[in-house]
Amino acid sequence: RANCKEGVGLHPMYVNVNMHTGAVSTTWIDSLQASFSAVQVLRGDINEAICMHALYYSIWRKFGVLPERFNWHVNMPDVNFYPLRPEFVEATYFLFQATKNPFYLHVGRDIIENLNYYTKVECGYATVHDVNDKTLEDRMESFFLSETCKYLYLLFDEDNYLNKQGANDYIFTTEAHIIPLMSKLRKKVWENDGFSSPPSSTNENLFSLPVNYETKTIVLNKKKKQKSAKNSLETQVVDVNLDESATQKSLTAVPNMIINNTRKLNESSCRFQPIERHTLPLSAALLFQLDEMVGVHSSRSP
Repeated sequence: RANCKEGVGLHPMYVNVNMHTGAVSTTWIDSLQASFSAVQVLRGDINEAICMHALYYSIWRKFGVLPERFNWHVNMPDVNFYPLRPEFVEATYFLFQATKNPFYLHVGRDIIENLNYYTKVECGYATVHDVNDKTLEDRMESFFLSETCKYLYLLFDEDNYLNKQGANDYIFTTEAHIIPLMSKLRKKVWENDGFSSPPSSTNENLFSLPVNYETKTIVLNKKKKQKSAKNSLETQVVDVNLDESATQKSLTAVPNMIINNTRKLNESSCRFQPIERHTLPLSAALLFQLDEMVGVHSSRSP
């Protein structure tokens, strides 16, 4: 179906294709692809993120954990191990931040309960060698602590600074490192490294951010810098508004993350998606259809 949240037809799925022909090249999807829902959240494609996440949640519930590769043609794993990866947890965290729907807290609870039941050992948490029989390996990848546990902790710690105003000032890398949104971190690494000329003016702002916009070079106007130390970080945020009326166009940095309340209604923002707090993000019928697709239960009788 064209719209993943309504209509008839099978639930849409992203599959691997040949880059030259567009033809389907494999019959599996892997656990790393579960992070795409988080990317869709950041883009504002909340409905698509909900559907993509729901697919992986059905696979999780089928096995109790997420196999490295799931063959959607035969509804069984192609690669059987589960190394405690964070991508599905990451998407769950981002969707809860976007929707505040308690459904995602229930998903997080299922994840924690299964991790404790299947993977917890005497000195940590172990990689699942085979999702079918839940045999374990004698190893725990570092990303389990730095990413999986971090996203689970933040999912339930609603008062955490990163879940409030901190989301305006920081962004997660793909490895869950927390990076401040400062313009000086966006400077090209080869600038002022001895190979290029130094700034021509001693009055140039040290945090100037060169931006190419319609073939014009625009730099952060030093006069725009906030005097208040409390707001100093916000003046260095990368996203900008252009003052078209000014003779010399300048950049004004503004917060721009998923909890930003200053967005206009016609802008892409998950805050303004029509999702009720206490309803399922996907209808029960469509969730049931997903379970049938991945083999959580057998198909209904005709």
